[in-house]
Amino acid sequence: MMLIAFTPPLAQDVYLNLAPLFHIGGLSYALAATLAGAVHVFPEASAAFAPARRLSDITAYGVTVFIAGELTLRSARAQHRRTASAVVGGTQR
Repeated sequence: MMLIAFTPPLAQDVYLNLAPLFHIGGLSYALAATLAGAVHVFPEASAAFAPARRLSDITAYGVTVFIAGELTLRSARAQHRRTASAVVGGTQR
């Protein structure tokens, strides 16, 4: 809920759903994005977490926001070395 307080989703956001919907972070932000009128992008359920695919999704769909745990981001960085940096945390709008 803290994430929603600091970076509430906006109607113009495109939200990439990376967190499982059975996880409180995934469910609460997905619901908040829905209520705000944001667009959702759901990766294929059968596809394993593949950083290159998610980076392609971000570009292809114009993703403006997603949530992921620190370990997920570290794993992505280890698997996809071309990524120079990642912003962790919220931004002011």
